[in-house]
Amino acid sequence: MRLASHTGTDASAGIRAHWTMGKQFGISYFRKEISFEDRVRFSFPQISGYMAAGNVDEFTFFLAFLSLSPEDFQHPVLQDIYRKWAMDKNEAIATMLEIAWEEEFS
Repeated sequence: MRLASHTGTDASAGIRAHWTMGKQFGISYFRKEISFEDRVRFSFPQISGYMAAGNVDEFTFFLAFLSLSPEDFQHPVLQDIYRKWAMDKNEAIATMLEIAWEEEFS
């Protein structure tokens, strides 16, 4: 995954930008039919299998991305980039929930 494509803004702004772009392309933000178990087990190395099975949406992707830690990146520069990008994960998660609420009632 290209970390740089996800770190141009802070996490909350990035999530909102991807959500807006996803809406333009008809990408589902939150699909109710994806089980909690599939959301928890999602992993980036196996993303193609999840996509083929239809078991990924933006919410799952963002949750997995925010679940990473700087140590998940091998290169120190990438660790530092991710650390700075994800400084306020709580705000980003709140943004994810706000969007889910907006999607539910829009």
